[in-house]
Amino acid sequence: GANEAQYTADAFLALPSVKIESQTYKYITAITASSGRLDCYIGIVASEHNTVLSITPNINTTIGSAFTTAGSTTQITLQKYDSLLIRQNGDLTGTKVVSDKLISLISGHQCTNVPPGFGFCDHLVEQIPPVQNWGKRFATVPLKTRLAYDRFRIVAE
Repeated sequence: GANEAQYTADAFLALPSVKIESQTYKYITAITASSGRLDCYIGIVASEHNTVLSITPNINTTIGSAFTTAGSTTQITLQKYDSLLIRQNGDLTGTKVVSDKLISLISGHQCTNVPPGFGFCDHLVEQIPPVQNWGKRFATVPLKTRLAYDRFRIVAE
């Protein structure tokens, strides 16, 4: 995917779905902190008919047409290729999504300031794999032109 808005050149890598032997698939979202100007979002696409989602947001938000309080769970059923968009002007990091079938889940923010307080923003988005596919060891490489430090947001189950 790519964002072609003026003054930005943002993109993300979409990963193929790899079915794993599981009765349920669990996802935990990670989103860079909000700039307060635009929304955080979670996008979900079903890959099979009658996909049942149980969504537990970390903050009060609207899921589909239902207002859901933080920590409460809302169930939604999607058909093959249906999508669901959850948008909120707040940090959705830690929102849990449990699905009975494999889904594609992306999370991001329309206008993120990294580091916070920086006068310009970028659209950040990442496809999130199911928790069952997460690793425990990671390697990072600093950006060649970065003079100070890199910033990471780590989410654990």
